[in-house]
Amino acid sequence: MAKAKAPKDKTEEQAQVALYNEEGIIQLTASKIDAWKAKGEEALVVAEKMVVQDEESYTKAIGVLSEIKAETTAIELVRTGIGAPIFKIVTRINAMCKTIATPFGEADAKIRRKALKFQADKDAAIRLENERIRKEAEDRERKALMQSAKKGTPPPAPAPVPDYIPPPEKTTTTETGAAGTVKKPWDFEIENESLIPREYLMPNEKFIRAAVTSGKRVIPGVRIFEKPSLSIRS
Repeated sequence: MAKAKAPKDKTEEQAQVALYNEEGIIQLTASKIDAWKAKGEEALVVAEKMVVQDEESYTKAIGVLSEIKAETTAIELVRTGIGAPIFKIVTRINAMCKTIATPFGEADAKIRRKALKFQADKDAAIRLENERIRKEAEDRERKALMQSAKKGTPPPAPAPVPDYIPPPEKTTTTETGAAGTVKKPWDFEIENESLIPREYLMPNEKFIRAAVTSGKRVIPGVRIFEKPSLSIRS
C-alpha cells in the first residue's frame, strides 16, 4: 500500500493554523469581556456582605440575582457568538477527517481479525498437542501399573503429567521496524443480569430520578426529599 505524505510536524501544523486568526479571535474575545472583570469582582463583594434577614433584604437579594443573571447571560452570548462559528469549523474538520479515516479503520479491523484468528488457531494446535502428550503419558502410566500388577512388583512412581502452559506474549517485528504483540487481558460479557451478585450492581439513577419527578415518594433504600432552588428572571 502506497504511503500518503504525513504532516511534517504536529506543532508546525498547529502553528500554521494559529496564523489564520487565533490571536485575533483571542483579542476580540478579551476586548468584549474585559469590562466584566471589575463587575464580577464587585458582585462577589456584594454577595459576601449581603445579609438576607427580612422581606426587604430578600427582595433586594432577588434583584441582585437578577442583575447577575443578566450579566452572565450577556457573557454567554459573547461566548456563543464567537465560539459557535469556531465550533462549526471544528465539527466540519472532524467530519472530513472521520470520513477519510473510516476505510483505514475498517481495514485495520479486518486485518486484526485475521491475525488474531491465526494466533488463536496456533494456540489451539498447541493445546491439542499438549493434550496428546498428556494422554500418552497417562497411557504409559496405566500400562506400567498393569505390568506391575501382573508381575507382582511394586507400582512405579507416577510420572509427572505435563500441564498446558499458554505460549508467552510474542512480539513480531517487520523489516521496517513495525511491531505487533498479541496480548490476552481478561474480559467479560453479561449473560444473565439476575445472577449477578449485589456488590457488582449499580442503582439506575436515571430511572429513579424519573420516578421521583413523576411523583413517586417511596422507594426502598432511597431517601426522597425536596431540594429548594431559586429561579431568577432577569
